[in-house]
Amino acid sequence: MFYSGAKPNLFVFEQPADSLEHAASLSRTRYYWYIYGDNDYSTFDFTYEPPPWESNFVHVWPTQWHQYGGAYLANRDTVAQQQWHFHAQAVNIKADPLLFKTLHTCETFDYTWRPHPLDPPYTYVFGNQWHAAERMPTVTYTVAGAVEHKYMYEPQAQ
Repeated sequence: MFYSGAKPNLFVFEQPADSLEHAASLSRTRYYWYIYGDNDYSTFDFTYEPPPWESNFVHVWPTQWHQYGGAYLANRDTVAQQQWHFHAQAVNIKADPLLFKTLHTCETFDYTWRPHPLDPPYTYVFGNQWHAAERMPTVTYTVAGAVEHKYMYEPQAQ
């Protein structure tokens, strides 16, 4: 079991890894899991095994926000081929207001939002129900190394 971000504390043998490829280089088994630590895996089935005809694929479970970023089950010998098999069951991201900066008081905001894992580093800027992000930045999320802003229309602060 390999993870990125916060340690999930789901299994005794969890190890950090920077990417699927890094996890493959550390794996001592044919298949390995690669997960993000800030997701909710309380109902996820880690006993899943792919059928033989799908054994060379990287199996991907989405989050509620993106096609990528939920959980990955990969074959260490074929991960570099990047053949993806997408599953329908979504893995929910845990809300974490500490990852965001609130610029204006708001009653609600969906703090489960995360950027697409393959996007370059941005400072994501969110508006509110009355004003667009460009006009009244209300909440921001900054990825390490960000030098540009990306204005988002959803979710909106209330």
